[in-house]
Amino acid sequence: MNKIFAPAAALMSRLKFTQRFSLITVLFLLPLGIALFMLMSRINVDVSFTQKELKGTAYLRAADNLMRHTINDWFLSLDAVRVLDVNKAALAERATAIDADFAALKVRVGQDGAVLRTRQPLNLLAAQWDQIKSLPQTVDRQILYRPFVQDLATLIATVGDQSNLILDSQLDTHYTMQAILVSLPQAQSEIADMAVIGNGVVGRHKMYEDQKATLNALATQLISVYDGMARDAKVAYANNPTGNLQPNVDVLAGAAASAASALVDKLLTGIVQAPLINMTLDNWMAPVQTA
Repeated sequence: MNKIFAPAAALMSRLKFTQRFSLITVLFLLPLGIALFMLMSRINVDVSFTQKELKGTAYLRAADNLMRHTINDWFLSLDAVRVLDVNKAALAERATAIDADFAALKVRVGQDGAVLRTRQPLNLLAAQWDQIKSLPQTVDRQILYRPFVQDLATLIATVGDQSNLILDSQLDTHYTMQAILVSLPQAQSEIADMAVIGNGVVGRHKMYEDQKATLNALATQLISVYDGMARDAKVAYANNPTGNLQPNVDVLAGAAASAASALVDKLLTGIVQAPLINMTLDNWMAPVQTA
């Protein structure tokens, strides 16, 4: 043991008291300084991660408004195409809302576009919307809504990836983001497809076999999405340390799931399994709007 510390003892014996004190101080402070540097680096990484998540959250609020307003505009346009209820005031109001959504998203791009990498996809979406709103209420306009909604869902997923929201390692946050970025856009798209196909079937009082198969598949997928979100929600609630997730989410999630279930019931009993399709368009679109 003496041999191990002999060099250190020899060095200390040659140094003055102040030099010994300085050396000992440096030796104690060096690992502390390294540990402090590593801690600050970790804090800076966490701060940067959180800042990107906040930017993504702000962007998603505007993107969600655009999704809802677009689907509502799609439904209004569908009624206008069938000359059932040409509500020009509602159509104009929805178009103004969508323009405002794009304006809000462009502000976010100006602030965070380089971080979230959304400038190009948003510009493409804006060009698609300009094309849609330039067309009269005809079938040519109708066929442009579905790819627009799909591209918007892709944009939402991109924001989730680039802002780290989908990468959060905390189970409660991870499953919440999974619902917002993947499951809910999928459900919205399926409801929109179901509504458009069902609208045509109810309007004609006639359903073809391919339409029946498609509606059955959409109904199954929609229920599956909400069942998956319910399972994920249980895991998120159980792993939410602050306990604030369930009180803020559970009621709204339950209402959305109930509305989707009511829509599927209406679809099955009034259209798919009905011996005669005599439902009115208002009766069909009411649960669609709620869902």
